[in-house]
Amino acid sequence: SVLLALAVAVNRPLRLPGWLGRRNLPPRAAELLQRWSGGAFRRIAAIARPRWIAFTGRGARIVNGAFLAIAGLALIAPVPLVSFDNVLPAAAVVLLAWGLRLRDGALLATGYAATVVAVGSVVLLWWGGAELVRWLFASIQ
Repeated sequence: SVLLALAVAVNRPLRLPGWLGRRNLPPRAAELLQRWSGGAFRRIAAIARPRWIAFTGRGARIVNGAFLAIAGLALIAPVPLVSFDNVLPAAAVVLLAWGLRLRDGALLATGYAATVVAVGSVVLLWWGGAELVRWLFASIQ
């Protein structure tokens, strides 16, 4: 998503390798993905519409790209021993991507807020983990 964010920021299409474009999901995986995500997509599509166009215009491309990159970096930040640590960053990426795709500034603003919350959660998890390790080492000595 960081490469996609750069492409958004500079207003250029993202070129993917040809082999990646030719790959298909296994039919069972595609069916499960469609079943699980279909309801959420229908709900988002029902409420999304072009609005707050200033958030989606040319002038906001760098901001949108920056938020998308930050959410992508939070998504790939490894947080050891914590399950589902990347759910909030993934939700931020999805909100930003849908906001860009549908030209919905309200979705983008929600994506901005989700990005801030996601980065905060990753920082808190890392800080909490560091404090736990510090406490464990202090109790051993």
